Amino acid sequence: TIGIIMLGLNSLRTLKRDQFPEVDIGEVVITTTYPGASPEDVELNVTNKLEDELKNVNGIDEIRSTSMENLSLIDVIIEADAKDPDKVKSDIREAVGRVTDFPEEVTESPLVTEITTAIFPIIEVGITGDVEYSELREIARQFEKKLKEVPGVSHLDKYGYRAREVKIEVNPSRMEQYQVPLREIIMAVQARNIRLTGGTFESFTSEKNVVTLAQFRNPYEVGDVIVRSTFEGPLIRVKDLAIVRDDFEEEDLVSRMNGKSAISFEINKTESADIIRTVRAIKKLIRQEASRGIVGGYIDYPQVETERRGFVETLKSILGGRQDAPELYRYGPVQITTANDLSGYVRDSFRTVLVNGAIGLVLVVVMLTIFLNLRTAFWVAIGIPVSMAGVFFLMPFFGTYLDSISLASLILVIGIIVDDGIIISENIMFRRHLGESPLEAAVNGVNEVFFPVLTTVLTTFLAFAPIFFIKGMLGKFIYVIPLTVSLALFISLAEALFALPSHLKRGLERRAVHAEPRSIGVWFEGLKKIYNRFARSFLRLRYLIFVVFIGIIFVAVSYMQKNMDFILFPQRGAEQFWVLVELPRGSSLQATSEKVKKIERFIDEIPAEELDNYVTRVGLIGWVGRAENYAQIIVNLTPFSNRDRTASRIVDELREKTDTLTGIENITYQINAGGPPVGKAISLRILGYDDVQRRAFADEIEDYLASIDGVLDIDRDDKLGKDQIAIDIDYDRLARLGLTVADVAQNVRIAYDG
Repeated sequence: TIGIIMLGLNSLRTLKRDQFPEVDIGEVVITTTYPGASPEDVELNVTNKLEDELKNVNGIDEIRSTSMENLSLIDVIIEADAKDPDKVKSDIREAVGRVTDFPEEVTESPLVTEITTAIFPIIEVGITGDVEYSELREIARQFEKKLKEVPGVSHLDKYGYRAREVKIEVNPSRMEQYQVPLREIIMAVQARNIRLTGGTFESFTSEKNVVTLAQFRNPYEVGDVIVRSTFEGPLIRVKDLAIVRDDFEEEDLVSRMNGKSAISFEINKTESADIIRTVRAIKKLIRQEASRGIVGGYIDYPQVETERRGFVETLKSILGGRQDAPELYRYGPVQITTANDLSGYVRDSFRTVLVNGAIGLVLVVVMLTIFLNLRTAFWVAIGIPVSMAGVFFLMPFFGTYLDSISLASLILVIGIIVDDGIIISENIMFRRHLGESPLEAAVNGVNEVFFPVLTTVLTTFLAFAPIFFIKGMLGKFIYVIPLTVSLALFISLAEALFALPSHLKRGLERRAVHAEPRSIGVWFEGLKKIYNRFARSFLRLRYLIFVVFIGIIFVAVSYMQKNMDFILFPQRGAEQFWVLVELPRGSSLQATSEKVKKIERFIDEIPAEELDNYVTRVGLIGWVGRAENYAQIIVNLTPFSNRDRTASRIVDELREKTDTLTGIENITYQINAGGPPVGKAISLRILGYDDVQRRAFADEIEDYLASIDGVLDIDRDDKLGKDQIAIDIDYDRLARLGLTVADVAQNVRIAYDG
């Protein structure tokens, strides 16, 4: 017993913790940038060429593409039962590489991204302040180097971090005065800023390379470049014709945190890194840099009580879940904040497992002490930490680790793993009460109930075993549930069959032969008599009771089919939602930013006890797509246990406010309920080659869907040759209206059966 617990604790010390299981989603996204192109040009010159090559790849289930201004997005879904997904991905990369006849404006190769759970960022760190952008960027540049050195950090995605750019602003009047064309200035700068190997000098004894080192070391050296020189006239330099400025590239994406402009870093961890340890190391780095005055002069915490908390207050904080105080690090006017911290969810799940395990221990000890004795209760309760420690030790052998789903499985099984121990211990005590020796009582007590206990464990295992065979994305995510439950069950069975009788035998040797297990009083004898009378009555009416229970099952199933909706991942406990904003095509980045600021004001009105933080990206569509008329806001709420309203209620209120805004094409709300990507509640696709007829039909359906009560949101994805309409369903609103998702889908089928 001690050995299993020690092995489990040692494994827990190094066991990886993450939000989701390490799952290959079987999806590849191909992103191609075509600057200055219309959606039609992107479709014809980029998307179609890539799609033609991808159609030759075996193992692809579906190809979805979207062509928009400046950007082509192709989403490739690999077959769920593909024998070798890695080979399919390799073939996809080769197919993309075979397309070489892109327009010359497409200067970068298509970006091929594999979608896995490991690519999602674990935390975002933002630097903001009322200082010059150059100073803010220098602080961010220095801090970026430190972040990359943190153990477990894989790479950073930067937002609001503009590259340095030397701008040469030519004066037209000076060009006319000196009779110098623009092309001559460009050629002069290009010819001066070079680093080139020019060959070698060979001699009898040595060989030396000739290298031209003429690259600019200082941006203002550009002004001294000679554009034209003659024997008769003066030298004409760049600074005679233009103004040289050390600046940054033009902004194509606006990043804000909590409404303030920021340079932010989305931090991704390595696949083997522990999310809690990695985030803890990142926050430790911030505190260290703050104490040194590099990126923070002092730490500004919110006003909290400085008195030491008592036991009751500490227990409440543990049971209440995550209550992290927001930290604000400052360096004069510069502030460093964190957002989208996914480690909090894992810490909550881990805390819940420990709290439930502790509660289970206490309840088992109390109940068994009442009916048996304290020693027996203690050894039965020990089965809980032994089983959990055994699961922690064995998980790495099966290629799994601790995540929110496996931790939920442990919570589920905690109440089950003590059942066999209770049955065996009670029977051993009963055999001892009949006069058997401690050894005989332990042996006979186990033998007598061995098959019932084994059957109990096996039936529970068989109830979870079918989950092993679920295919598709859902099966990959929940595979860890039956694995965790099975490990806990069989470790508990082994402990109850071999360790528990030995522990109880030692205790029985110190007790009198005919001693009662525990004097439980007259009240229990009275309870036995009442149960005896009820049992005899039920046995006489067994046929009637059988019919009654069959009727109850029939009524329950009928009620479930008519009144209960199936929700795979309910949104009630959600702590994050997205606001996706689309302005009319052609809107500038500044115009989109100003419209989004109005939505941010509405978000700021969410009470502080409900709103944790929010991050804004203006000019970003999807993960990597850039379009100036798009924006997205990621809103993080406080833990569900700390607020009264659900995420859907907050979204409903926010929707009512944003519906009053004008000049916005579309606002879509997406509530992150956790779990694998399952798509929209309902998706309709309209395929056809007649664009006018197809889009007119899509408009009719969209108008009809908007009139159905219960529809939360409608997304419209237009592409040449295809229209897709996806619907979000507000489950709470549907329940209030007495509708289900099936009702909405059936209404659509009836209205547009053709």
